[in-house]
Amino acid sequence: MGATFAQSSALLNALQEELQRNFQILKQKADPPPYFIAYEITDQDYHALGATLGALNSVNTGRRRYLDVTLRVGTPQLDNYHRTRGESARFTSGAPVSLDDASGSIRRRVWAETDTAYRAAAERLIRIRTNTQVQVAAQDPSDYFSTEKPSVHIEAPARLELSDASWSDRLRNLSLAFGRYPDILTSNVSLVAQAGHDPADHHRIGVHRLRQHV
Repeated sequence: MGATFAQSSALLNALQEELQRNFQILKQKADPPPYFIAYEITDQDYHALGATLGALNSVNTGRRRYLDVTLRVGTPQLDNYHRTRGESARFTSGAPVSLDDASGSIRRRVWAETDTAYRAAAERLIRIRTNTQVQVAAQDPSDYFSTEKPSVHIEAPARLELSDASWSDRLRNLSLAFGRYPDILTSNVSLVAQAGHDPADHHRIGVHRLRQHV
């Protein structure tokens, strides 16, 4: 199933082509050039239900995609992820992308986010190099980035399967119990389910991830 999915995924194909094209363009024309670029799209399904005193009062369901671009300039020994005192490296927060696998829309968004990530990375590397704190010997001589053998895994993204009717009845029954306590002024029972990125434990489902490293 994994190989079939990889061959038919227009999204993965578009990301792979953009990754190679943008990496080569920036390597040839940018100063400083990047030595690592990674694209990651998280495809997230979500569903939320809420009930109060036996009545369903909210239903929210949908799907969204986020693109994260990781870009490193400099060298594995000193790059834009170097941490100086009072400052931490900036990580991408995720940019919304089209839910359709239309290559034109995806490609434009990927390039725009790559350009933004590169400009921020280059400016930060310049500040790091001119910072007097990096002119002295570092306490930790370890590299900021290591080269490892790639690990590849491809399968169809997970999709959220939820019985709306069953959970609605369950929430109604659970919320009805609060009616027995007159001292409780407000109450609510809710369910939030999602397949995608859970920021609490960094567990990722339904992720398309590609990397280019020189």
